[in-house]
Amino acid sequence: MTPRERLTHILRLQTIDFLNTKGFLFIDSKSQFTRTVNKIKHIIYFEGNKWNNSDTSADYRLLCRLEIKEYPKWYIETYQTDQATHHQGRIDKKTISQPSPSKNYRVNWDAHTQINGKYDLLKYSELEIKENIFKNITNSILPYLEICSTYSGIAEYSLEPLNSFDYYMMDNNKSKALEILEGLIIKIKNLDKSKLNLDDEFVQKSVENTLNMTNLRIQKFFPDLKEVNLDI
Repeated sequence: MTPRERLTHILRLQTIDFLNTKGFLFIDSKSQFTRTVNKIKHIIYFEGNKWNNSDTSADYRLLCRLEIKEYPKWYIETYQTDQATHHQGRIDKKTISQPSPSKNYRVNWDAHTQINGKYDLLKYSELEIKENIFKNITNSILPYLEICSTYSGIAEYSLEPLNSFDYYMMDNNKSKALEILEGLIIKIKNLDKSKLNLDDEFVQKSVENTLNMTNLRIQKFFPDLKEVNLDI
C-alpha cells in the first residue's frame, strides 16, 4: 500500500463521508477536499513528505487554504492599476488570489499523532489518526472556513489592513472598511520616521507604496478623508 493509498483508507473511515455532508468533494489523487461558497473556494488538503515511500515513510501535514477568483478582477477594475499593496507585487487579473498573511486558524489544534506537524501514518494506528484528523477538521479548520465564507469574514482574518479594506468593500461593508482605513491613517500619522531606515531602498519603496495605496482608497471611496503624507 502506498502512503497516499494508506491516507485515503484512513480518510474513508470517517472524514470523507462527513465532509461530503458539508459540501466538499474529495479528490483522491490529490488527497484534497474542495467546495465553493459565495464564489470563495475552500480547500482542505494533505501535504506529503517528498520522502514518502511505501512502508518506510508516510508523513502528511493537514492544511487548508482559500482561493478567490473575483479579487484580482475586482482590484484591477476598481483601482485601474495592477500595483499590489506590496510594492514588489503585481495583480494579475487571470490569477487566483489567496489572502495572506492571515490569522492562524489552528487555535484549537490537537497535535496528537503528529510529529513536527505531520501525521505519521506508520507510527500511529489508523484509528488514532482518523480520530485526530476529524477532531482538527471539526474544531479548527471548518470554523475558520465557515467564517471565511464571505469577503467580510476573510477581511476579519487578514493581517494586512489594506487587504482587509478591500475585502470589506467587496462585501459592500463600508462601515467596517472605513474603520480599517481610519485606523491605518492614524497609524501612519503616528509613525516614528526616525525608526525607519529610509536609506534602505526596500523600506523606502514599501513606505511609499503604502502611502500611495492608502491614498488611492481614500480618493476612490472616502474622498472626505484627508490624504496621508510622511514627507519621506
